Amino acid sequence: MIMEIRGDGGYFGINVSAMAGWDKQLMENAHGELSPLLDGFMFQADSKLDYSEIEDDDDLVDEMDSFVKDYLVTFLQECFNEAGGKISQIPYYLYYPNTGETYDLLSEKWIDPK
Repeated sequence: MIMEIRGDGGYFGINVSAMAGWDKQLMENAHGELSPLLDGFMFQADSKLDYSEIEDDDDLVDEMDSFVKDYLVTFLQECFNEAGGKISQIPYYLYYPNTGETYDLLSEKWIDPK
């Protein structure tokens, strides 16, 4: 299972996909039927700020994006562990498509997907 983390500028979305390796997104179930898309979620990192505070502050936006990238992994790892994800027999990854960075939730390590 892979969760793609997309976004910047304070707006982020996480898409959840069933995968067969790094190359293929699974769009069919075991019976060959088209599977419904898995739900993801979105969040706005700057929701507590007044838009005028960040409108012209590119440094603040870059700092916020970096903060989200660092702490989102920690947050999702804690949720995964609390939900019992460590007993899973299938791999789970967080993936940043813009950079190719990938985090393995089972081993709790950044990996090289190649």
